[in-house]
Amino acid sequence: MQAPLYQKILLKENKTFNILKVKRPYFAVPWHTHPEIEIMLVVQGKGT
Repeated sequence: MQAPLYQKILLKENKTFNILKVKRPYFAVPWHTHPEIEIMLVVQGKGT
């Protein structure tokens, strides 16, 4: 098993959070870690 990737989160000056919209036909987020809290919303999916 590989160790998780460290993801550096860059905030713009005077901003407290980032919003990133990703639209893909598949879910491809590698195992990663960072000290910030991450909230993810999956709008539609199928399978097991």
